[in-house]
Amino acid sequence: MSKPVVIIGAGGHARVVIDTLRRLQRSIHGVLDPALAPGTLAHGALVLGDDDWLSGAHIEDFELVNGLGLLPSRPSLRMQSFVRAKAMGFGFASVVHPGAILADEVWIEEGAQIMAGAVLQPGVTVGPNALVNTRVTLDHDCLVGAHAHIGPGAVLCGEVKVGVRAFVGAGAVIIQGVSIGAGAQIAAGATVTRDIPASVRYIPGQDAKPIESE
Repeated sequence: MSKPVVIIGAGGHARVVIDTLRRLQRSIHGVLDPALAPGTLAHGALVLGDDDWLSGAHIEDFELVNGLGLLPSRPSLRMQSFVRAKAMGFGFASVVHPGAILADEVWIEEGAQIMAGAVLQPGVTVGPNALVNTRVTLDHDCLVGAHAHIGPGAVLCGEVKVGVRAFVGAGAVIIQGVSIGAGAQIAAGATVTRDIPASVRYIPGQDAKPIESE
């Protein structure tokens, strides 16, 4: 039997995750969010407190689910939350929406999330804590690195590689065989026809610009 889950964060992405968990009939113990008062409800789930609640919890009693989205303005926040909780000994549940379509040969690693309407073809690997958002298409042999975010409606053709903590904006199209470097950010709606270096922001028609550190 699956353990109850505790969700980190109670914002917009957490709302989507909570709905998915309910469709999967997972037991939700509560959510953690420093902006909300303990004992109140967030999206129908009990607010337990902030992240300090974890220090008093028994790691064997719960799995965690990352309810934080990946914002280009703070690209490390989701990763930091995952790494911190893992260092405390907690495990993360992978979340796959029942409306996603996954081929037989697909690998979903710890804490990865596949949202509604996504299509993952054979040979796809989604790394730890990565987020494949609503209606994303990952064609054959794509690799999505740890902590990366593929935005709603993005299309990755075959053998695309997305580096650790990279961000692919909503509706972007990346052609076959292209590599997106670690920490790079691809603008929403972009069509990417060449490799993108690490830690740059790519907007079509402009030179790729280095991303300032957080």
